[in-house]
Order: sequence, then structure tokens, then C-alpha cells
Amino acid sequence: MSWLPFELGLAARYLISKRTSVSFITLISVIGVMLGVAVLIVVISVMAGFHHLLQEKLFGFYSDLTVEGRYSMIADHEGLRKRVRQVDGVKVKGVSPVVVGRVMAQRTVVMGQSPVDANGAMGEPLQDLRMDLVPLVGVDTNTIGEVSEIPRMMVAGKMEFGDLFLDEWFAVAGVNLANPRHFAMDVGDKVSVYTTRQLKAMKAERDANGSLGILPTDFEVRGFFDVEFHPFNSFVICSMEAAQELLEMEGRVSQLKVKLENPDQALTAQRLMGQALGTNYIVKTWRDEPATRHQVAAVETEKQMMFFVLFFVMIVAAFGVTSSLIIFVTHKTREIGLLKALGASNGQVAGIFLCQGLAIGGVGVTLGYGLGMLALKYRNEFLKFIGWLKGGEVFQKEIYFFNELPALTRPEDILFICGCSLLACVLAGLIPAWNAARLRPVEALRYE
Repeated sequence: MSWLPFELGLAARYLISKRTSVSFITLISVIGVMLGVAVLIVVISVMAGFHHLLQEKLFGFYSDLTVEGRYSMIADHEGLRKRVRQVDGVKVKGVSPVVVGRVMAQRTVVMGQSPVDANGAMGEPLQDLRMDLVPLVGVDTNTIGEVSEIPRMMVAGKMEFGDLFLDEWFAVAGVNLANPRHFAMDVGDKVSVYTTRQLKAMKAERDANGSLGILPTDFEVRGFFDVEFHPFNSFVICSMEAAQELLEMEGRVSQLKVKLENPDQALTAQRLMGQALGTNYIVKTWRDEPATRHQVAAVETEKQMMFFVLFFVMIVAAFGVTSSLIIFVTHKTREIGLLKALGASNGQVAGIFLCQGLAIGGVGVTLGYGLGMLALKYRNEFLKFIGWLKGGEVFQKEIYFFNELPALTRPEDILFICGCSLLACVLAGLIPAWNAARLRPVEALRYE
């Protein structure tokens, strides 16, 4: 190990050379590495944060497992619930039946008042009939809290559904329906819904008689929930009994939602439960849900692609290190010849410039880590500043699902980024080191 101080000492002396051009080139190389590392840390941390936020919201809305009938709806859901709880090797925390469907919701929104007429009479209200196809979910209020966070996501009103025997139809809705650009609803307002069967019957009656004689079902909105994930904030949730009557599914349910004691064992539980329940049932994890499968896969793919694309920034920075070290070799040709004449081996000469690459990379990676962490700390303040310059939100929640940039800094990501960047800088010194090592002492000493 006696050669280490010799090589490191010369490498340090060369890096802090008093020559202005050499010092400037060193500074540019360090800045290039620093910016590359900082950009990688910020982007990968933001992508990891978005992935974590997405999973967190999906965990709150969906259960760990979903059991569905393969060929038909689930008729004996009470018996199936007992079977699910008794599966060997699976620790079940909660099971709740749900009814799932889609309905056409409509609401008349008062936009304003017509101006007075020539006689001074008040004009008619200006109304806008708004319609949208929304998911309807019927839940068992006694057990839904065991498998979902929706009861704890209420931001207005309460999750109470009344009694169908008293002709009370109540529901809670996602906050999207309260948006003035959507249904502009408030707690206590009513929303009318048509099922697919009703819409088909209306079309047939209109074609036959030219009239629409089928009345919708009116739900009074008891409250609003906010999943903080835009696609799920358009759901309408009512009691399981109301959904069964509305969708003509008396006594049957669409799914059983299952919450596990350990969500990390979802794949194992899926396999064991599928084997225990038999081929008449399908057991899915939350990742298999159509609304989540493509989004989660897209985020994971984007994170991987962003790393590979942005790593080219580090490749460019590594070329900068290579260029600077080649210039070093050119400037120090006579000194290299003198060192070799005094007995320095090819390996020692090459080691000097490899140590230079390591030093440039080490300083650049350290500064890049600090800059990246600083940028992550103040990312939302920077985002607000950009929004202020732009005159609006940079990320609209309706499109990107968040108003602030999420971030998750994982040690393994940081170590991987810093390690790969440092390795790239060391490898960047191979060509200059090889050029320096192959110089002949006589030719190097005569170099001007």
C-alpha cells in the first residue's frame, strides 16, 4: 500500500494546478458530475414518491384481495365469507361484500337567472342538465371499515345510508361531483341515476311511443369523500341493499373485499385462497384491478426509463472528465517522462490519472448529493414559484392526481446513483491513464 500516497499526492497536485486553464477544466468537470448526480437523485426520488403515493391511495381505496365469481355473481356471500376466513396459511383481518356497477347520473344545475322581460317580470332560471357515467358501489356499512379507508376519507357529511323500507335513498360521493365544473353538488342535494337496463328500456319506449315514461332513482348525497386520487373521486357509494335493488341483484353481490393482517403476503395469500376456493372463484390482488394495473405498471416503467435516459447526463459528464484528463496528460507529458525515467512503473503512472478521475467523481458526486437533497427539500417552494411565474398551477390535480411534488428518498436508490456515477468517472480516466502509461520516457522528455 506504499504506492497509494504517491499516486494520490500527485493526482491532488495536478488537480489543484496553478494553471488557470487546468483549474477551470477541473471545475467544469466537477460541475458536470454534480449536476448529473443531482438531476438523477431528484427525478428518481420524485418518481419513487409518486409510485409510493399511488400505492398508498390505492391501498386506502382497494382491499388487499378481491374474490369474484368466475361465471356469475356471488349468491351465498355469507357462506363464502366464512370459507375465506378459514383458508389455511392466510391471516384475514376483514371481509366485506360489495356490489359494483355503473350508472348514468344526472343533475340539473342552476347557472343563473334570465334578465327581466319587457313587462318587468323576472326571467326564468338558466339551467344546465349535466350527465355522466359514474361507478356505483354498494357497501355493507357494518364491515366496509374493516377492508377500506373510505369511511375515514370523508371530508364533508357522514357515511350514513338510511333505511330502504322508509323509501330513503342516500349515498356519499367523491369530491369530483362537488366540483362546480361537474355536478356542483353540496351535502343534502339530490342526484338522479339511471341503470343500463333503464336506459335501454327508455330507448325502446321512445322508439315505440315517442315518450320517456321511466323515472330515475334519486339519491340524497349525505357527504363527500376524498381519496386524493382523481379517478376514484367520481365514485358514488350507497348501501349494499340499495345497489342490489337498483341493479336488480337481490341477494347477490359482485365481490368480496379481503383485508390481510400482512399486506406484503398478498401474492402468497392469493395463491392459497385460489386453491382453497376452487375454480368457481377468481382471487385478485389490488394490482390486478383494471383501474390500477396499467397506472402502477406505467409509473414503474417510467421510473426505470427515466433513470436510463437521465443516466446519459452522467455519460456526458464522464466524457467531460475524459477530456479534462486528456488535457492533463498533454500538459504533464514532460513530467510523466521524468517520473518514468526515475523509475515509476506504467501502473503507477496510470494510477495517477485514475485517481484524478476518482477524485473528480468523488467531489462531484458529493456535491451532487447535497444539491439533489437540497432541491428535494425545497421542491414545492420552487414549484410554487414556477406556478407564480406561469400564473397558474404547474400540476393540475385533475390530470396529475397531486398538487405538490411527492418524493421518496430511498437509500438503495441514492447508493446506486452515486455508485454508478463514481464508477463512470473512474472508467472515464482509463483512456487518459492508458495514454499516459504508454508514453516513452525519452519522447516525453523531449515534448514541448
